[in-house]
Amino acid sequence: MRQAALESIDKALVGANKRITTDGMGELFQALKGPLADSNKNLIAQACLVVGSLASAIGPAVEKVGKSILTNLTKCLADSKKNVRAAAIKALEEWATQVPLEKMVSVLS
Repeated sequence: MRQAALESIDKALVGANKRITTDGMGELFQALKGPLADSNKNLIAQACLVVGSLASAIGPAVEKVGKSILTNLTKCLADSKKNVRAAAIKALEEWATQVPLEKMVSVLS
């Protein structure tokens, strides 16, 4: 999954007015783990933003379908590139608007 795939996910979210159901999202989050660890830093930043947008679009149900990607997302906070760290922070902030912080931390521990 490269940049074009990430862009198509973003376009689909816009087309759905940033509201989607959880159908198939577990598999999508699994597929997004690859771009979060890519060698292309711009791709990692874009993947972080897509993960955050998905969390907002899914709503509180993201806690169940997306929790497997949280560890990968938090690893981006330690990246050497400022844009990757900023994108990871933005994504985690979007998660925090949908899932209580305590539940996010329990997934990470």
